[in-house]
Order: sequence, then C-alpha cells, then structure tokens
Amino acid sequence: MLLKAATVLAFILVRFFSSVPLLRFLTLHRPSPSTAAAALHGTTSSLNPTSQTPTTSAATGPPTAPSSQIPPPTTSTFAKTFSFGTTSMSRVPSRTASSSSAATRTEKPGTPSWAPSLTPPRAGHLFLYVPTTAIVHRVTLKDYPAGHDFHPLGMDVYPSTNGSSSTLFIVNHAREETTIEQFVLDPGHPTEAQYIRTLRAPQFVSPNALAMTSPTSFYVSNDHAVTRRVPGVGHVLPVVESIGGFPLSWVAHVSLDDGDAGTLTHTVVARGIAFANGVARSPDHTQLAVVSTSLGLVHLYTIDDSVTGALTFSHSVPVPFFPDNIMYDDTGALVVAGHPHFPSLVAVAANKSGAMAGSWAVSLTPLSNTTHFASESDARKRAYDERAPTSAAKFAPAVTTHEVETLFQSDGSGVWDVVDDVEGCEDGYDLCRGAVRTGCAGVSSACLN
Repeated sequence: MLLKAATVLAFILVRFFSSVPLLRFLTLHRPSPSTAAAALHGTTSSLNPTSQTPTTSAATGPPTAPSSQIPPPTTSTFAKTFSFGTTSMSRVPSRTASSSSAATRTEKPGTPSWAPSLTPPRAGHLFLYVPTTAIVHRVTLKDYPAGHDFHPLGMDVYPSTNGSSSTLFIVNHAREETTIEQFVLDPGHPTEAQYIRTLRAPQFVSPNALAMTSPTSFYVSNDHAVTRRVPGVGHVLPVVESIGGFPLSWVAHVSLDDGDAGTLTHTVVARGIAFANGVARSPDHTQLAVVSTSLGLVHLYTIDDSVTGALTFSHSVPVPFFPDNIMYDDTGALVVAGHPHFPSLVAVAANKSGAMAGSWAVSLTPLSNTTHFASESDARKRAYDERAPTSAAKFAPAVTTHEVETLFQSDGSGVWDVVDDVEGCEDGYDLCRGAVRTGCAGVSSACLN
C-alpha cells in the first residue's frame, strides 16, 4: 500500500514539474510599466429537477500542445493603460454588460475568481457600460430572491430584435451551490434586469463562461473537475489541476424545455480540455471557440448540430498569455483577453500592497483561403504582430489558420474610480482617463494621479 501511494505521488510530481503549463505559470514575466499607451486599434427554477437529462456524447478532445509550440517568454515591456475588476463582459444592443466579483478579493483574500469559494460575498454586482458616454451603470436585479447569493462569473446575452427584450444568463457561484441565473433585459429600462428563475443541476460542477445559442439554450464551459467545494482537498487539487495542465475540464450544451414536463437537457459536447475558460460562438453560428487557460490555447470547434450543440474539434491557436475571456466581433474576428503574468494576478487577488497585474488582448482573424505557405515550418517562422510594443511573435509561433494581432497591452496601473451618486455622473461609475469627466463633480483625487 505504501509503495503504491509512493508510486502515485511520484507520478504526480513528475507530471507536475515537467509540464508545459507549470513552466508557463512560473516563467511568464511581470510586466514593466511604460508611459506610452498601447491602443493599436484604437426563486427556484420552474424546471422540474427530477427530469434533468444528462447525456454524454462529446467531441474528440483537443491535442496537448508540445513544449515547442508555446515557448516560455524571456523579456517584455508593457504599455500603461486601464484595467478593472470585471470577470465577464457581454454585449447587449448598443451597450456592454459586465459582471463583477471584485468584492471577493476584499472578503476572502487569495481566492481566485475562477474557483468557487466557500465564503463568497452575498451580493456581487452587474454593470452596464455605455460606450458613447464612457459611463458604467450598476444594474438593479429586479425581484431577485431575498437571501439568495449573487456571486457572478460568466454570462451571455441573447440579443433582442426590433426593440424586444433580451435574455441574459449568468453563472452564480453562490455559497450553498453553483447555479445559473436567468434574467430579461428590457431596452426601455437598461439598468434593470428582471429575474426569471434559477437553474440547478448536478452537472453544474464548475461552470465558468456561457455562449447563448437561443433564448433557451447555451454552451457552458466547466473549468475544473475538482472545485474548492470538495472538503479537505478543495484548496489544493484545483490549483494542481490548473498548473499541471490536466485535461479534465469540458464544455456542455444546455437546453431548456418549458413544456409541461419542464426539462433541462445537459449534453457534454467537448472533453479533454485543460482549464476550459472563455467560450464564444461565431457570428455565422458555425464555429465555437473555447479557451484553454493552462495551455495558452484557443480551441476551435465546428458546430455540427445547432439544436443538440454537437461539436467536432478543428484546430488550436496559441496566444502569448493565459487566455481568459473571448468574444467574436461582427466581422468574425475573435478577440481574446488574458493575463501575461500569473504570480502578479495572484498577488492582486490576495490584495497585496502595491500589486498590479498586466493584461493583454489580441485579435484572431481567419486567413484567406487563398493564403498559402511553402510549408508548415515556413508558416510558423513568419513574423507577425510587428506593430505591438511587445510582439506576440516572441512567445507564440505563427499559425496557418489565423493572423494574430495585439489590440492592447497593460501593466494594470490604471484607475477605476467610483463616483456613485455624484451629480452630473448619472449615478454611475466613471472611468478616469487622467482627467475628470466634464460635468462630474466630486470625483476622488485618485482620478488625477
């Protein structure tokens, strides 16, 4: 018995210390501040819980990237720009909504935002950002059940048409259990989210991000096989799973039937992913992108069936950081944002004095079918992303399927200042850009630093 335990421990240690993800987590560097900006482009569910139907069909998992595919970076210089503590963002018509669990860092230091906490705050927040005014408004959760925790993570909106309401689903890592909350957004009252119901299912192990496929169906990534809720080992195994790059997470497709039976159908459609995080569906509904945070990859799948959500793995694209949230723009380019230095991110999550965590965002634009390379080797060696202060080409090889280009880089030293209930600021939140916004009185002095 002792020999068997020692063998298992030895295997874990070898896997842990020889893994590419571990090297990435420890060698991705702390960003250096710069004064130049780097903006290159410019109550309970009505569903019957006894009728939940799990199924297990899944696409073939993505291959593990060899160490040569994602070489560890050496040096870098990051530009100064603004960042703030949102965990997910989703577009609604003419606006952007974001959920925030930033309060977790003050109530429970050291709790990563991607890990369900045993003691999250009772009430997180939902915000609405209006690009034309650069104002962020807090959204009221109308008729949300009293005493029901709201600790939001991923979310997505199924957009409205012709002024009708939009459907919003949000992952909620509450104290007692992880659920998915459904709301309705009325364009006539954009700062209110009407609560509809709470979805509960035993298959919601570690839901992270959502991608809507209809008003009553969505893809959801589950980022870990073991969560912080597991007694005894919940504070250790999720970290080992992340840093070790173990391909134990998955993506599922969930559909709701509001008929007499009221069923929730949960189908696993992609397995074998190391830390499945952000997920997004392409504008033409033919492709699903899924982030592997541990491996620094974006996996792309072909959507085979729009009803069941069935997927077939296509290929992966490496990025020069730990990818987190993703979103397709209207042209079909995929925007990927993430973290270039994991220890700095941990320091910020732990509220360490003076801690700053950088950010990096890139666009993945499909190459034309008329683009050809002499060989795969030639394609991977080509220069790209040459306009960026720090080129992605230093850390991730080129690929034959997409052009990768930096959108912005940050050292995390911006200011996000609260100006709630200030006259002239529409009872909202103002993004400080080095000067006080016209008409906003009483803004804290931090905006001027």
